[in-house]
Amino acid sequence: MLSGLAETFGGIFILLGLFYRPMALFLVGNLMMATSIELASGAPLLQVSRPFEEGVFYLGVVFAAPVRYSLDHLLRNEVGEEEHNPF
Repeated sequence: MLSGLAETFGGIFILLGLFYRPMALFLVGNLMMATSIELASGAPLLQVSRPFEEGVFYLGVVFAAPVRYSLDHLLRNEVGEEEHNPF
């Protein structure tokens, strides 16, 4: 149940761009734990691949942040920090 809630609210936060990278890292850990549980239970490889693939996807999300199209960016600029180019 907690894993489902984490994936639901984590997905919503990532969609909104709120706590984008920390939430993506949290979901990577959550899905890697799900992968290890599936492997330990002796599940078929096709069933094990779903949480593994999603975890790899969220790991990629960590490196491809939405920078200026997120709520994090909007709130940061509203507080008064100057806009900067992360690259």
